[in-house]
Amino acid sequence: MLIAGLGGLGLLGLIYYSKIKALINLQKTLPQYLENIYGDLPEINLTITMTELQISLGFSDEVLIKNQDIEGRVREYLGDYYNQFKPERLKISIHPRSKS
Repeated sequence: MLIAGLGGLGLLGLIYYSKIKALINLQKTLPQYLENIYGDLPEINLTITMTELQISLGFSDEVLIKNQDIEGRVREYLGDYYNQFKPERLKISIHPRSKS
């Protein structure tokens, strides 16, 4: 029984290691991908919890007005390259870039 518990715990650790590694890569590649498509490097904030991945993207007002498909593109990108994150557990928010 102890061995099964340790095996299950090890598997869970491996799953979360895979998700964290993918999250680090996503933080590097998603902004570049979106900049190539929309010509604007977004602000990005990624938060992972036990049950979901939250992505917050900030774009210029011009990009937001011209492009209504940003969330769909992000979901498609994640589905193609980061299938560790299930589509039903993604929360994506798109907003105007903060003025600094």
